[in-house]
Amino acid sequence: DIAKEPGRVMLAYGQSWPSVTLKTLNPIVVRLVAGYGAAGSAVPADIILAMKFLIRHWYDNRTAVETGVGIAAIEIPQTFHMLMDGYERRGLY
Repeated sequence: DIAKEPGRVMLAYGQSWPSVTLKTLNPIVVRLVAGYGAAGSAVPADIILAMKFLIRHWYDNRTAVETGVGIAAIEIPQTFHMLMDGYERRGLY
């Protein structure tokens, strides 16, 4: 359940836990495989370009901006969001 903070592991509807005795300390291990493959060439060109835009943005804005009231963050360029549109995933799938 990634909608809660912290996340939690729940049993899916209609399923049952294994009938084995689990370890009492850290009994559940979650393995996450993410990405587009072992080779960097498998990453879509839009994502690579978006990363370059974001890295350049962070480089150009590496110091905090004083506003007189506090420190203001500088927004991430819209180009980044446009390039990442369709790749971002949020919620439970």
